Amino acid sequence: MLTAPLGFIGVAIFLIVLNKPFGFVAMRGMIALSGRIMPSSVILIDQIGQDIAADHNSFEAVTDATVRRISPIVLAVTAAVLAMIQLVRFAFFRLMAVAITGGLLVAMCSRHFSCRRSLLPGLVSTPKNGPARRIPERQTTTA
Repeated sequence: MLTAPLGFIGVAIFLIVLNKPFGFVAMRGMIALSGRIMPSSVILIDQIGQDIAADHNSFEAVTDATVRRISPIVLAVTAAVLAMIQLVRFAFFRLMAVAITGGLLVAMCSRHFSCRRSLLPGLVSTPKNGPARRIPERQTTTA
């Protein structure tokens, strides 16, 4: 649920960069954006919960769930962004399409970064599962 504000930041960035006004239609785009961002977050959190219930370390559960769920999330976001490109042609829907596209792209990138690297492993780590720890890096062998 923490990705919704990041999506709104993406809306602001895209509207400023493209020099578009923030009006009623852009607000409708933000409401639609909330409906698109939240299900992906809920699915990811559910996958993390299933991994923790299967006795995985919380850090590993978060990183593994993110790796497994990133492909469907990227595909869904790509499909939505490609659909928004069609709406840019119409003057009435242009601001909504820009708002949804910017919010989805920024929310997806920030969700992947926060789940994989920094924020979420620390939030999910509980005393029951032990402290979050880094996964050891793979060693490469040279011949």
